[in-house]
Amino acid sequence: MSTTTSRLALYKPADDGSEVVDVATNLNQNFDKIDAAIGFVPATSSTPPSPTFAGMGRHNSDDGKGYYRNSSNSGWVQVLNASSTFDADIKMQLDKKLGIGRTGTLTAILDGAYSGTSIDPINFRVNGEAQPRVALGWDSLDFGPGGSSAPDISIGRAGVGELNVSNDLSVSGDLNVAGTTTVDDLTIGGNLAGNLAVTGNLSVGGVGSVTRKVKTTATTRASNTTVSADPDLTISLAANAVYLIRFYGVVGAVQAADIKTSWAVPSGSAGLRWCLGPESAATTRDQCLMRTAIHVFGTEVAYGMNSNTLYSGIFEQSILTTSATAGNVVVQWAQVTSNATGSVFAEGSLLEAIRIA
Repeated sequence: MSTTTSRLALYKPADDGSEVVDVATNLNQNFDKIDAAIGFVPATSSTPPSPTFAGMGRHNSDDGKGYYRNSSNSGWVQVLNASSTFDADIKMQLDKKLGIGRTGTLTAILDGAYSGTSIDPINFRVNGEAQPRVALGWDSLDFGPGGSSAPDISIGRAGVGELNVSNDLSVSGDLNVAGTTTVDDLTIGGNLAGNLAVTGNLSVGGVGSVTRKVKTTATTRASNTTVSADPDLTISLAANAVYLIRFYGVVGAVQAADIKTSWAVPSGSAGLRWCLGPESAATTRDQCLMRTAIHVFGTEVAYGMNSNTLYSGIFEQSILTTSATAGNVVVQWAQVTSNATGSVFAEGSLLEAIRIA
């Protein structure tokens, strides 16, 4: 009685002499099956070969995918090849490495080489988006919003031992810095531990910014009782902001002239001005009554003086809130009583604006 083989179903005529061997069916068909089974068996994604056996190889002509039959002959396992997209997870044994373009000993878990720097080593994007959200370049790590927008944040090597961050840097938590760090914009939500050494000028915009104007030369005004802006004591203020304004005056005038001050502020600004200094009737700078009155910005406040060479100190302060209109805070001053002997705003007088909101 004839039978078939278990793997390729080759025809096996009975060996008892009861059957005539037909060359076409008993030999040639078997040869064709053997020939077809050498290497990967041709198939398609919808018409797998049959019958199957463990270890059988298959190649789909329609999608280019290759498979082999698993050891229990219960399913197909895709084979990684260059002619198709691999549709399965890839797992490697612990402590093994993956090399791309490398011929020598692999020195990293992922060890790659490329003929130039025209493309990034690694890009990650959400399916369907044109631009990557994370891109590992040859000397930078870039981040972006994805979609059609290119990465807009780059962390990279700027030079020997120097790290550069493009655009703003926001730190949530502690920032510990050892050595020299150069930044354009630094936002810290947390603590800055250690010393912050700044070489050159420190410019801060927004809340926390401090602006100071210091007189380096004295200004003298004689026979003048109309207040006008001091040429040095002016600071620009932003709109819709809150400032702590302080004025430290190093001033002098003869007793017959004295000095008076007022402030000019941006239109719509709100706040009161606290004024501390010798009262208007003071005749000495060492022992005198002091005024501590609160006034609006434009009130002309008189201070008593007794010398235009032995200076007195006055102090004025305000919590000033600007409106939608930006502008300047300006210290204005003049003599109380017109006198030919000049009254003086001396070097060392200071106007300070600290933004607090």
